[in-house]
Amino acid sequence: MPTPLMNPINYQGEGNSVLIENPSLITKDECLALARCGALEWNKWRENFPAIEVENLDSIGRNFSNIADFSDVDFTAIDEISFSDFNFGDGATFQNSIFPKRFNFIRATFGVGANFTNSKFDWVARFSGAIFGDKADFSGAQFQNRAIFSWTCFEYGANFSHTYFEGDCDFSCSYFCSACQFVGANFGGLANFNNTCFQSWVDFSGTHFYSDIEFQFRDRNIFYRPNYASLIEASRKWAQEKGFLPNTFPSIYFDGAIFETQVNFSGREFLGRTSFDTLESPMHVTRGIYELEEDGRYRPSNKMASYLLPENFPVHFGCAPEWISKITNAPMKTGTPPIFHGCKIHHDTSFDGAQFPKPKGLKTSVRAYRTIKLALSQFQSIRDEQMFFKLEIAEETSTYKWGNYKRWVFELYKLISDFGFSFKRTLISYLIVVLFFALFVHYINTNSSLEFPFNFHDYWLPPFDLASINFAFTQSIPFIAPYNQTLQSSATNFPHELSGVLMTYKIVCSGILFLSGLSLRNQFRLK
Repeated sequence: MPTPLMNPINYQGEGNSVLIENPSLITKDECLALARCGALEWNKWRENFPAIEVENLDSIGRNFSNIADFSDVDFTAIDEISFSDFNFGDGATFQNSIFPKRFNFIRATFGVGANFTNSKFDWVARFSGAIFGDKADFSGAQFQNRAIFSWTCFEYGANFSHTYFEGDCDFSCSYFCSACQFVGANFGGLANFNNTCFQSWVDFSGTHFYSDIEFQFRDRNIFYRPNYASLIEASRKWAQEKGFLPNTFPSIYFDGAIFETQVNFSGREFLGRTSFDTLESPMHVTRGIYELEEDGRYRPSNKMASYLLPENFPVHFGCAPEWISKITNAPMKTGTPPIFHGCKIHHDTSFDGAQFPKPKGLKTSVRAYRTIKLALSQFQSIRDEQMFFKLEIAEETSTYKWGNYKRWVFELYKLISDFGFSFKRTLISYLIVVLFFALFVHYINTNSSLEFPFNFHDYWLPPFDLASINFAFTQSIPFIAPYNQTLQSSATNFPHELSGVLMTYKIVCSGILFLSGLSLRNQFRLK
């Protein structure tokens, strides 16, 4: 459908003026000139001459004519423009544009298909209170400083895949409708998603969080700003009309994500599948490069690297994999386990293959693992519950100093059975104890006097008698072969003064057999 020709219209504002030759088919240069006239004149034009959807048989997407076209514009060479309160309409594009200083899109309105792909923000980017239509696309965008999206509203299909946030980013109290993606995104600073609402599924697969990430639900009055009152109320009204629930998460995916420090979900209610699994297929991702500065610290640079996350790549809590550290030149970091205090976890929550940080003896980590364990217990998720029990015990072990007897007990528990999770370790431990005791019995039976310490090497090469082995195995099994009968029949020369040694041996073997049963129970996921 051809666009009708319109009479030229002159727009004036903010000390600037522009003559639009055909307002129903504006050019890129005219868009820039009209933007200098301010929001009032821009919105007047946009209201009278909206973008028109056109059919394009070569594209499966929606296409529009008379769009706000700022693609490939380098705003560093242009006088500062504020896009606050602009109504851009459908199809607005800022693809490949470069934004200097503090660029302002506060309370801006975008229709369908807002395009910021591969755009670059050299300084603070402000989108507070902006409203986006379907399929807002920020994929590949680079935010070199702060990115502020607080109280921002997104319709269906918002896409931040492979986006690079070098500094802090603030999505607090923002709203996302269904099919939101942060796949392969890179968060170099604090990522604030406190009180952010997702109406349907959101995907953070393959995302790399270099710093803390907050998903907490807190009192919204904490985020209230008097000078943003109208912005906040408009955002809340938009969310109420869409039926958003304030403290809930729908299905959320973190498959193959990397959390180098801490992630906090406190106060949230999970309504759908929550996945911290491994990636099922390879994924191309883009990461920021870390460079060594003069003060001896590594910081993100403006360089980027693209590489492939391998298949079956697990979630990492607390540290980056070594190969990623080498690629980014970033130092290895240790972090903390995820925090789910006060959460209601969905029954379809999975941590299959997730890798957690090494124990550091932190009481906060002990409580974090315990919280997840207790939350999973209500769904009879026995395997996951046992896994977090093991992590909790390992962390608690590290809270004791080596001089404390509790530390030795926990370390022995770990050595023999890996906190009740290794049947192989218990079997090997049992065989070692039995064989050593058989050697001990053989030594006693072939020597008339006792001299400690004795050298087992002298008695290892000659084959010791089967009676000693039989005696050792028999005494290792509880409630079989009474002590006095076995002693007389299998080891007649065994000194009665060492009966305490035999009783200690029986106690040790009983403990190992108990741990064997515990390990089998854990292997077969029995309650």
